Parts: sequence; C-alpha cells; structure tokens
Amino acid sequence: MARPRGLTPLALTLAFVLAAPALAHQEEAPNVTGEWSLTMEAPQGMVSMEIVFAQEGTEVSGTLNGPMGTTELNGEIEGNEIVFWISVETPDSSFDLIFTGKVEENNKISGMMESGGGEVSVEFTAKRKEG
Repeated sequence: MARPRGLTPLALTLAFVLAAPALAHQEEAPNVTGEWSLTMEAPQGMVSMEIVFAQEGTEVSGTLNGPMGTTELNGEIEGNEIVFWISVETPDSSFDLIFTGKVEENNKISGMMESGGGEVSVEFTAKRKEG
C-alpha cells in the first residue's frame, strides 16, 4: 500500500497507537463496508461528500465523491480508530487529504480531516446510509 506524501508524523503516531493494543484490551474493528454521507465545515463553507467503503480485515479502500469528482481512497482501521486518505491532483499541484476518526456504534464516524501539508484541519462527520 502506498503511503501518502507528508505523513511522517501521522505515520509514527499511527504506528504507536496500533502497537498499544498489545498492552491493552484489543477491540475488534467494526465493519465500515457500505455507503456513507460525509459533511464538514471547510474554509469555503459546508462540504458534503459520498463515500463507498470496502473493508478486508484492517485494510480499507473505496471511493470518495465530492466537489472535485470521484477519487479512490485507501486506509486502515484498528479497533474503532480509522484513518483513510485521498490524493488530489490539480493542474498546479498535488496533495493528500487525511481523515482520522472514530467509528461510533458502527454507523457514525467523527474526526478530523487534514491536508497533507497541515495547512487545513477541519472536523468531519460521516453517517452510514440506510438500506
């Protein structure tokens, strides 16, 4: 799995967090497979996106459909902690958006979205679609 650019501190933190369950009670990861609606208050205003997750063990993949089109996502889940990211390409640059959150009651994810360079950090909420 390719690691997103600019994640060295996040990767180190994630490695430490993922190693911690060996010392504590290890919780089984919820299954996030399915369709989700995500909202966040970005600097330009409220943004809504649609996510389709697929999950195999602790690996997460899928698509995120938002204002800039549909983009593939990759990530990991351990216990109720999830991290997933997308790579965004523009004519002038490329950057990653990293979503880190907690799965609550198997139908809601709350957390923070950060740009790969750390310029933007906003809260997000995702809710599993009914059906």
